[in-house]
Amino acid sequence: MKIAAWAVRLFEKFAKQGWRAEAEYKFFYGLLKLIRPRADRIDANLDLIYPEFKDNKAWHKDFKDKVYQNFAWIIAEIFAAQKDVSKILDWVQEFEHFEYLQKFLDDRKQGLLLLSGHFCNWELLACWYAQLIKQHGGNLYVIVQNMRDKDLRAINDEYRTKAGIILLPKDTSVFETVKLLKSGAHVAALTDIAWTGGEVLPFLGQPCTNTAGPATLAMLSGVPIISAGLYRLAPFKYKIKFLEPFHVENNLNLSKRERIERAMIKINDNLGEIISQRPELWFWLHNRWKMNKLKKH
Repeated sequence: MKIAAWAVRLFEKFAKQGWRAEAEYKFFYGLLKLIRPRADRIDANLDLIYPEFKDNKAWHKDFKDKVYQNFAWIIAEIFAAQKDVSKILDWVQEFEHFEYLQKFLDDRKQGLLLLSGHFCNWELLACWYAQLIKQHGGNLYVIVQNMRDKDLRAINDEYRTKAGIILLPKDTSVFETVKLLKSGAHVAALTDIAWTGGEVLPFLGQPCTNTAGPATLAMLSGVPIISAGLYRLAPFKYKIKFLEPFHVENNLNLSKRERIERAMIKINDNLGEIISQRPELWFWLHNRWKMNKLKKH
């Protein structure tokens, strides 16, 4: 086993909600502040989206610290969750517009496409939903992109399956995924990446490539789309916000491409609304806007 995977197992054994999780958080936060991973990328992304703070070094530093704090808590919480994944249900204590989701939990014949992004603790959001839908006699399928490190990928997949998630590799055929959705399955995906290029559309007000996958799946299957965002209120205490479900337009005056593009814009707008409430919780380390050049601060 590689050193990284061995270290993960060590932290996993030590982890537990309480002072141990706090200790792991402090360790990872200190390490992130020391290493400052992709600090220039974060700065470049912030300059693009928040140009009014472009020359405000103190604001940039404070924002990056919050980004690293969130990431440190992501790690500590995921490790602690391995002791008993069912506890994740108790960690989510507040909801906004849960009624949007409730009817799809009650009707197990209705498929659903649940979308989010790399926001707050997105892994726990999937684990929470997998636990919830299990209580209603269903399963959650998640479209995933495999990690490059095979050992870490095996551990990550183990964590997800322990929570009851059924993994759908991103190269799963569209036909197979559409068939699942039509059968009443709930399928989740993260939309703030471009899996294979995609359409150039605005995200957080700036053009970038966007995957047409989720919109295409929703159009072909006829299932509704719901966007959701997890917000950390405190360590191990969360709120989930659901946005109003919508369908891909069934307008015969529009081409399939136009219908998909309109749905993609709606998906981006929904995720942007989720991020705008707590922007520091989004994964700014990612090179989301490929044309955005790095600049030293």
